[in-house]
Amino acid sequence: MRASIRTRGADRVARNLASVAAKAQRLGVDGADEAASAVSDGWRRSLRRHGPGWAPLKPSTVRDRIREGFPPGPPLVRSGGLEQALSRPVTHAERDKVDFAIPLERAVYVLSDRPLRLDRAATRAVAEGLNDVLMAAYRH
Repeated sequence: MRASIRTRGADRVARNLASVAAKAQRLGVDGADEAASAVSDGWRRSLRRHGPGWAPLKPSTVRDRIREGFPPGPPLVRSGGLEQALSRPVTHAERDKVDFAIPLERAVYVLSDRPLRLDRAATRAVAEGLNDVLMAAYRH
């Protein structure tokens, strides 16, 4: 007794998988734009939510802000420059990673006590964007 199974489309699936493998090798570069948007949105949400875990402003800082014509709070929102900078992160993409930076000279000093965190929504959006890049590679 013999049985024979004929596959159809195996060559196409193999080509599509090869395309996904090639795209995965460059996912950092090819997915940078998708990830940058999600990271920017997450950072700005963190800024608007004041943390989590940020210490309140010192009374002397609140007085200085009012004296200078700014609102008493929230932290890190005086001129709007930080939020503007967060909306356009600088990316440095490599084959297997993407680094994001804030184009603001004082960012390291400003954010040292009040770090920005990516929430679950931003993390999920980054993963979905990278998944979309891979799925587009499979379909082509």
